[in-house]
Amino acid sequence: MAPLLAAELLRIVIALTPPEDLLSVRAASRTLRSIATPAAFRIAKANSTVESVVALCDLLQSDLRVHVREVVYQDWYCSQESEKPESTPPEDDQAEVQVHLVRAIERLPTLPALHNVSLIFHDTFTEPTSAYIDDERSPYLDLQRATLTALATAGPMPALRALTLDNIIVFPDAIYADPRFLDVLRGVHALRLTLLSDTDLEGAVFQDPIVEFFSDALPLLLAAPAAMLTTLELRGDQDVGGIPGLLPALGELRCPSLQRLALRHVLFAGDTGAEAFVLAHVDTLTSLRLENCKVSISSEEDGPDRVWAQIYGALAEGLVNLRELDVEEDHEGANWPDGNPEGRKLRYTKFDDGYGWNSYFGEDEDMSNEAWVLRDDEGLDAFRTVVRARAGSEVDGVP
Repeated sequence: MAPLLAAELLRIVIALTPPEDLLSVRAASRTLRSIATPAAFRIAKANSTVESVVALCDLLQSDLRVHVREVVYQDWYCSQESEKPESTPPEDDQAEVQVHLVRAIERLPTLPALHNVSLIFHDTFTEPTSAYIDDERSPYLDLQRATLTALATAGPMPALRALTLDNIIVFPDAIYADPRFLDVLRGVHALRLTLLSDTDLEGAVFQDPIVEFFSDALPLLLAAPAAMLTTLELRGDQDVGGIPGLLPALGELRCPSLQRLALRHVLFAGDTGAEAFVLAHVDTLTSLRLENCKVSISSEEDGPDRVWAQIYGALAEGLVNLRELDVEEDHEGANWPDGNPEGRKLRYTKFDDGYGWNSYFGEDEDMSNEAWVLRDDEGLDAFRTVVRARAGSEVDGVP
């Protein structure tokens, strides 16, 4: 009985051990090797260096692969400082990284316990142009395309339940309509998409490849797993909605089991369908996060058709099961070197033909005293209070 008790205690210790220390613990003794092995290889990680992806390939071809529940590929520039190699990987290495990463992805169907795949691509838009896709595309776009193709063609992954695709370059690709890729999506319960576009070029949001991605590809990516989703996170890097016709179908999308929803830079009001989509899940939604979402304004003279106070009121009344709420609002000067936390909140945006969406502050570009703006503050406070009362816990970190 004593050895069994000791083993149970060791399992508790292993469960509390930081992941980065598990390999050292595993090497301490035969007993610890046996107990720590499943935890030590539960997550298989690689960054965008040749050595790292080769090591991932080796692990996924070894007998230890039976313990792998999660596979994470993370571009070097997105990695935590403690996880980065001493020197920046040269861009020329990306072709070799791609070869080995594709081989690793092709091994995923051989992992019987695989539950989660996270692909975190390069986080800077480096394409020569947003207007068209040519033969001079970056190695990062090539790697992204090859990786997603390998994911689609690798074969069935019946245990896969969570998929994260970060920094997806918003260019069209045939893979997004490939039935094999959509089959991978149909099995997941948690889908996290972060989109990467050209935020520096005026009017880039109207370039054909970007419009085609939003109008054709993204609806497919969202619709494929809708029936199974319990978690959906959709994060853009610039305001999208209305023009071009991003997600008019969002209001028609239904996820019968959706519990957790996060949206970033998705416009409300107008024909985007965002508010309708949220309210369509009143029976199931327990967690909502809105990051830098704005209301679109069709007529500068008339102001917004629907203000945030009205939207917050509708959400507070309708989302009776909501227990977690996090609203992160952008503000003027947030991207300045020293920040500007006192800057005006960017809650509204107007359309400028040929440029895109511009922040709107109302009459004379100063809405600080507008009555309906003050009501927005009150509406958000009331929304938070309602959710806090239902949850009996924290909302936006406030008890």
